[in-house]
Amino acid sequence: HLTLRDLPIPLRINYLAVLDEAYLVTEKHVREVSHSEELPALLAELHRVIQDFVEEVLPWANFIEEEDAVETASFVCFNIMSTLTSYYHKHYKRSQACEEATRISEQIGELLLRLKADSVGQAT
Repeated sequence: HLTLRDLPIPLRINYLAVLDEAYLVTEKHVREVSHSEELPALLAELHRVIQDFVEEVLPWANFIEEEDAVETASFVCFNIMSTLTSYYHKHYKRSQACEEATRISEQIGELLLRLKADSVGQAT
C-alpha cells in the first residue's frame, strides 16, 4: 500500500510504522527483508517522496502558514528517515542487494545531501 501515490500521509505514517515494527527494527539482518521483491518499489516510492519534497516543497514552502508543507516535512524528516535508518542499519548489504535497490539507494543518498544543503540554506 505504501507505493500507492494517492495514499494520505497519515495512512503512510501508519503503514511505515507497521513496516518498521514488524520487519525493520530487529536485532540482526533479516534475509527476507533485504531480498524482498517489493523492496525496490518501496525504495523508489520513498525516493520519489523525498525528491518531491526537496524539489517542490522545500524551496518555496512557508512552514509557518502551510499545514500541508509541515505535514510533508514531518513525514519526510521523521517517518521516512526512521524507516530508511532501520533498513540501512540492519538489512542493506551492498554486496547482496539487487542492482535496482543499490541504484535507488545511491539516489536517496544524493537527495539526502541536497536536503541537508537546502535546509541549512533556509535556516540562515
